[in-house]
Amino acid sequence: MFENYEYRSELFQRMVAQGKAEGFAEAVLEVLRGRHIPVDESDKARLATVTDHAALLGMLRRALTATSFDEVLAG
Repeated sequence: MFENYEYRSELFQRMVAQGKAEGFAEAVLEVLRGRHIPVDESDKARLATVTDHAALLGMLRRALTATSFDEVLAG
């Protein structure tokens, strides 16, 4: 009955987008941790302000080859 129901409220859509952004940011941090690239609290705070999906995806891709957090943000 509800399998094709799409949530349309603006609040719900913002919550979903925020959750996705937080997930991407955590993925970026996890990749950097795995590569032993230091990330301090101010860097984490800067990353937490990014909400654009395309920007976060680019950061995740750059995290795979970057040698510093600043390289991840560049782009």
